Amino acid sequence: MAKSVQQNSEPDLDVALGESYYEGSRALEEQYINDIVEDTRRVMTAHFNERRGPARRDAHAFDNGCVRAIFQVDENLPDDLCQGVFVRGRQYRAWIRFSNGNSERRPGWMFDARGMAIKLTGVPGEKLMDDEKHTQDFVLINQPRFFVDDLKRYRKTLEAFMRGGWFDQYVVALSKLRIPDELYLALKVNLNFMYNPLYQQYWSMTPYRFGVDPEKKFAVKYTAKPRLHGKPGLLSRQLARLGWNFSLKEEMNRTLAGNEVWFDFYIQRFVDETRTPIENSKKMWREADSKPERVGTIIIPIQDCMSPEQAVFCENLSFSPWHSLPEHRPLGLVNRVRKIAYHEISKLRHKLNDAPRREPNGNESFDEDRRRARGRGARGDPRRAPHRDRTTLRESIAACVQIRVGQLTETPVGAARHLAAWIAAIVFFVLGAIWYSVLSAQWLAAVGKTTEQMAAEQAGSPIPFVIGFVAILVMCYALAWLIERLEANSLAGGMGLGAAVALGFIAANLALNYGFERRSVALWVINAVYAVVGLSIAGAIIGGWKRRAR
Repeated sequence: MAKSVQQNSEPDLDVALGESYYEGSRALEEQYINDIVEDTRRVMTAHFNERRGPARRDAHAFDNGCVRAIFQVDENLPDDLCQGVFVRGRQYRAWIRFSNGNSERRPGWMFDARGMAIKLTGVPGEKLMDDEKHTQDFVLINQPRFFVDDLKRYRKTLEAFMRGGWFDQYVVALSKLRIPDELYLALKVNLNFMYNPLYQQYWSMTPYRFGVDPEKKFAVKYTAKPRLHGKPGLLSRQLARLGWNFSLKEEMNRTLAGNEVWFDFYIQRFVDETRTPIENSKKMWREADSKPERVGTIIIPIQDCMSPEQAVFCENLSFSPWHSLPEHRPLGLVNRVRKIAYHEISKLRHKLNDAPRREPNGNESFDEDRRRARGRGARGDPRRAPHRDRTTLRESIAACVQIRVGQLTETPVGAARHLAAWIAAIVFFVLGAIWYSVLSAQWLAAVGKTTEQMAAEQAGSPIPFVIGFVAILVMCYALAWLIERLEANSLAGGMGLGAAVALGFIAANLALNYGFERRSVALWVINAVYAVVGLSIAGAIIGGWKRRAR
């Protein structure tokens, strides 16, 4: 399959800039890449045949908006940076797709990786791949490092992640990574909360060549930094995220309703293999080691990005770092995987959706977009950075106030969920009785008490049991609310979410407290495992509960 990608006569590796094959074997690398692509094709086809909707990308499947932009190259570039698209003063029309990293649709307020894929149009010259003739793509993510650089572990992680369930994505997939470094990076990349895509910095994660002259070329990474004068305060941002129908796309559209948004586009130069490695995408190129140098500006003009026609257009675009001039050739293992995977997945996606693959020219317009924008009369100021309207905080508070008690009982925890929450609490409580009966000797030893002491302290009072059941019921209702908000409406989804909450909050908090209180590890294990098992079962009951038709 790797040989099916059409390209120019560019060699497979740029050895002079530090590229090398995975484990020193081209055949092994190609085999793993082909296996990854075949796994992805199989999952995408199966999902499509299950009528789960149109075929989507295997990652960054859902966008947060697609916007028109201008890429303006700086006028005062030094001579060694005047390479490829970076011609002093040159302007390119561009399309930018902001996206969530997940393959499944998740709420906009939820944590996820975020993407910014930039497609310049009207770019002359021969390209590395010939499926687009006049474009140059820059694919950026809101973290500077990739979480894995080993093809074996990446394939196993991807297999679990593409299954799409909560448990598969946040437990099984993470278990395939190496601890602690890869697990830490995966959590750092994906546990990211965002308020507005326009207020985020993005990085290329992977390196790229800059130039083709053997005597002058060097490796770089890219980053795009927003100009953030007037960024809303922390309280305003968090209140907006709590709005019941919070949408990153709508937040971005609200910003663009009256203001241009500017990003400064930078490169970081390769220094040496220790501080700025080519093949190790997990290593961050620190700004202290490689100072960013601005090469251009991205100007996103006032516009309406909510047009359905524009959304369809955006969905049918194909982005790849290999849509590139030779001067900006992608480097490293991750980019070599992308070369095959992006191309093949794009072909399959368009084939399944019966949608033609078209290269944009930058002159596309959408009637609804023009009609909505015509009446605004607001103008962007190129000297100002984006800011939000002053009514944002008031609107956000109003949105939060609108979540009345009636809404909390009707929508987040519906009638069927009430019954499920109570049953889950009863099961959780009964499990505790069994758990601590079986482990009574170990638990008493861990707390340093005898059976007689415990009996004397309680004196037959039911209060500890009442408090315990009420606490469990509160936890089950909170879990039911989370399951509803996160749409984890399945047995596996609820179980995975329950386990994640127990591990990430209860077990971790117990470890924090017990560490300072000098309590035994045995006590932590008994209590933490009970919480994990109990909340997992409760989540399975609540998530798998069949709703009554309303």
